[in-house]
This record gives sequence, structure tokens and C-alpha cells, in this order.
Amino acid sequence: MPVCGYVFDGGVLTPEQQARIRLDPSEHTEWRFETAHDWRRLMQPARYQRLRQVLRAHRSGIPLYLERPAAAADDPVA
Repeated sequence: MPVCGYVFDGGVLTPEQQARIRLDPSEHTEWRFETAHDWRRLMQPARYQRLRQVLRAHRSGIPLYLERPAAAADDPVA
């Protein structure tokens, strides 16, 4: 099944903004802020590779079109 995903930078949230976060319980059970290294232990390897590519695009300021995860050696957060 084709899937299309988008990632948006929401900036830095104040504690007050974080306290106002509300989730639809039919879609999500929790939210959290983690470092890229923390996500590495929490995600499947292929999904973590995709996150690394998102971080690279964010740092470069250039949109990135992705069809598949990058090679493991291409790790901007290692």
C-alpha cells in the first residue's frame, strides 16, 4: 500500500504550549521529546534511517524527496 508521510518543524515549544498538547486517543497514546540518539534505540532501524534523513534535510534547509532509507554509513547524527 502506498504511504506518503510529511514531517514539519514546529519550532521550540514553551512549557505552557507543551501542557496544552492534546491527542486524539483513537490515534495516539502518548507524545514525547527525544534526542536523535534516544530515538535510535526506540525505532526500527529502517524508520530510524528515515528520521536521520529528515534531520539532514532540516539542517541543510533543503527539502528532501525520499524513496527509501539512506545507507547506514550516511549518519548525520552519529
